[in-house]
Amino acid sequence: IKGIKQSEMLNPTIFFLVMLPPIIFESGYNLHKGNFFANLGTIVLFAVVGTAISAFTVGAGLWVLGQAKISYPLSAKESFGFGALISAVDPVATLAIFSAIDVQPTLYML
Repeated sequence: IKGIKQSEMLNPTIFFLVMLPPIIFESGYNLHKGNFFANLGTIVLFAVVGTAISAFTVGAGLWVLGQAKISYPLSAKESFGFGALISAVDPVATLAIFSAIDVQPTLYML
């Protein structure tokens, strides 16, 4: 049974070097370039500014709760590091939901 479990386990190196690049390439290749470039400013605004605001809010909230002894006390560096990690949104899940509910192409592009 040990041999079966080892043969069924997906090696992360294989995933990141062999399986993931074609998925990313296909998504970029099939992207509607006109919609993307027409909304580039909004996309960058949401991606950079929105993520920075979210990371700061989560980090500051976690740090304040830790100082108030409501949650585990973390240093400011640890709190803001966690905020930066947790603020990244999974774009694949978001696009899957948008596709499932059939949103407008402009919203899908953002």
